[in-house]
Amino acid sequence: MREAIDSLSWPRETIISYEIRNDGKDIWLDVDLPEIEDIPNKIATIAATRRKLNIKNKSKKQLRLEYSRHVHGIAFRLVGITFATLPECKYVIISGYSQRLESATGKINDDYLFSFKVDREGFSNINYSSLENVDPVAAMSSFNHIRKMTATGIFKPITPFDPEN
Repeated sequence: MREAIDSLSWPRETIISYEIRNDGKDIWLDVDLPEIEDIPNKIATIAATRRKLNIKNKSKKQLRLEYSRHVHGIAFRLVGITFATLPECKYVIISGYSQRLESATGKINDDYLFSFKVDREGFSNINYSSLENVDPVAAMSSFNHIRKMTATGIFKPITPFDPEN
């Protein structure tokens, strides 16, 4: 498992730890996700005259939705790698957190943004021959999960699934 995780490359810093439980049937992944500030905040388009490049800031909503898709994509990829690497695994429980500023204290906290419990059978129902049509947010949301996210991509901190319960 460690070799498979270490062989992955990510466009932004992503740190993964894991624990194997229940004789290899349950894998618990804990992911230190990139921060939303790591998502590029500008977009470039070619002008109608095709002679210049227009660069403008993305809206906050667009940034949040791109970030949501990115972090759900991380979870989706890691679940797939886990099931492919460990054939005895029946469940992957993956929780993702990010460092965020708490405005009340001015301190940086590790806030969990999501926690998913994904079963092998359900994950095998995804159409892998057409992954370009799979929305990682929708795909991951179809599994048992804990997440407080608005339709505009605002995450509220959650308490993830607990391996002791």
